[in-house]
Amino acid sequence: MKRVLSAMVIGSIVLITAAPCRAGWLSDAVGVNIDLTKQVAAVLSKPQTVQAPAPVITPPPKPTVTVVIEPERAKLIQFIDDFSQDAAQNAARNGSIALGLVIAAILLGVAASLAGFCKAATVAGFLSILTTATVGANNALPFRDNANTYKIVSAQSHALWIDATLHSSMTQDEFGAYAQKLTALALYGDNGAVSGSTQRLQELLEKLHSAGPAPEKPH
Repeated sequence: MKRVLSAMVIGSIVLITAAPCRAGWLSDAVGVNIDLTKQVAAVLSKPQTVQAPAPVITPPPKPTVTVVIEPERAKLIQFIDDFSQDAAQNAARNGSIALGLVIAAILLGVAASLAGFCKAATVAGFLSILTTATVGANNALPFRDNANTYKIVSAQSHALWIDATLHSSMTQDEFGAYAQKLTALALYGDNGAVSGSTQRLQELLEKLHSAGPAPEKPH
């Protein structure tokens, strides 16, 4: 009896030890465990090829912007040029009047002095009054300030004319920016009460610098 039990124990141990090997062999035999590496290698082997035409790559369309037509651009440039010349003429006229008053005051002063030396008291007094009136008019009337103002307007508008002339492709926003700058120059020249002040000039230059066109969106 002991021999039978010993044989059964030894047989059980042998079966337990050999079970994994037999299970693996049995699984391979019935196709339960598939060799994945061999399967992938079989699918990814070098495929057969054939000559085919290369695909045509179409480039993307170029972005476009809306520009002002050439006659409108030429009209704006001509208007800026005329504006600059008109301002230069106004500066010259006001400067001539201011210079004339200065020369008149000098001549009347010299004549009054000569009349005083010549014992012509009445004439000397009358010329002295005219001299004082001329000097006062030159200081009170805004001819000198107007001349300086129009010189600034003429110089700035001439610079604007050069910029517009060199700008061959002008967008609608850029056209509007030139119009804003011209309006600022016109307001500065017309407002004679404060146009000669340093603060007013600084405000004009800042406005001209800030009146730039917004970027045009491509279509």
